Amino acid sequence: NERMYKMIENMIKESGKKGIVKKDLTNKTRQVQTYMRKQIIAELIDDDAIFEEKKKIGDSPRTSSFYYWKK
Repeated sequence: NERMYKMIENMIKESGKKGIVKKDLTNKTRQVQTYMRKQIIAELIDDDAIFEEKKKIGDSPRTSSFYYWKK
């Protein structure tokens, strides 16, 4: 759905240089089904519009995915 694609694209764009954490993006786009959100993110990465970076936050041993706008 083009509307959902634009919504996710704009959220990543508006996050600026600090990017957006996958968890926050998921929470803000709950109306988008999981498979569709993953597909849209994969398309944006394939189109070289965004990139994903895994980072540790604080003292947690786990990493979080951040999405950044490239264009």
